[in-house]
Amino acid sequence: MPRAKKERCLPKQERSRRRYEAIVDAAAERFATLGFDATTMDAVASDAQTSIGSVYRFFPDKHALFRAVAERAMAHVEQTFRTAVAGAGAGQWRALLERSIDAFVELHERDFAARAVLTNMQLYGEYAEADQAMSRAFIVTTAALVRSWAPSLDDGQEDPALQPSKMLATVIIQTVSSMLIYSQSETPAVRVALFEHCKSMICGYLEPFLGGSPG
Repeated sequence: MPRAKKERCLPKQERSRRRYEAIVDAAAERFATLGFDATTMDAVASDAQTSIGSVYRFFPDKHALFRAVAERAMAHVEQTFRTAVAGAGAGQWRALLERSIDAFVELHERDFAARAVLTNMQLYGEYAEADQAMSRAFIVTTAALVRSWAPSLDDGQEDPALQPSKMLATVIIQTVSSMLIYSQSETPAVRVALFEHCKSMICGYLEPFLGGSPG
């Protein structure tokens, strides 16, 4: 039987909001560097320079605290995606792809919340529904970009689920997501090399559909 999720208390005043954010900051760093099991609520309180009572006021248990970190991570991922695809133009698909992948890699290097999520995948069930919804939204946006670069790509395919633009978008999003998860256990040098290969692989996959001379 699935464990019942305990809901956290959201702050209403500015001072409480600052304390709440400091607690999430501290938890994100500990989850990212030490892991979920090794992180204690007492240590989070100490790092956040607040009382253990304040931590439990907002978060009834450690799982609720992790969900708050995961929500922050997803917000940062979504903002990174929106920024990366902003201003995309015709003939620029390779530059956009490489820029987007680089942005996601950089986010997961510097952002404790994003790293906390990827290094504690055993807790995926805590935020799976929201993450899957975000991935579907990314696929819709990416498919629209693909169609803007190859307007006739979906001609003849009436089933939206089988449209080539959606297939390509799904492969792109899921490949990058999987590589981000896998690469967390590698050294920085290996991660850089892996994503250079990842970019080359995806570009080679897309060229027959989008053209061999992308911007």
